[in-house]
Amino acid sequence: MLVIWTDCDREGEAIGFDVIDVCTRSSRGRIEVLRAHFSAMTFQNISEAMSTLTPPNKFLSDAV
Repeated sequence: MLVIWTDCDREGEAIGFDVIDVCTRSSRGRIEVLRAHFSAMTFQNISEAMSTLTPPNKFLSDAV
């Protein structure tokens, strides 16, 4: 499993898809990819992000 933890903006989403491309090529596509959304580096925000992982948003990435 790959969890993307980049900034929660369009640029962060685009960087996440760059990472996804590299990782899925090296794993031959056999990897689950999820996205963490957080607004601060606090225990509460990180814990909440881990419990609410979502698929990455290609539309947001393409908007860069």
